[in-house]
Amino acid sequence: MRKVTVQYVFEGKIDPNENEVGVLFGDKVLVTGGQVSVYKAAATADPNVYTVNLDADSTDYMYVNPSLLIDLLVA
Repeated sequence: MRKVTVQYVFEGKIDPNENEVGVLFGDKVLVTGGQVSVYKAAATADPNVYTVNLDADSTDYMYVNPSLLIDLLVA
């Protein structure tokens, strides 16, 4: 678990103004922008930046499984 910058792909574009701080858990990131969410993320060339591709997978795993946060914290 570590702090990273999260960038989003939406409609094929990345808007740096939409970047936010997140916590990396394996291949998922926890973000707290508008709400607490967990998304699948991919590494970039910069080890401190991860990409969430909302065009390919916009699943908010916290919405699907609200106890996921607890599972991530105790893993």
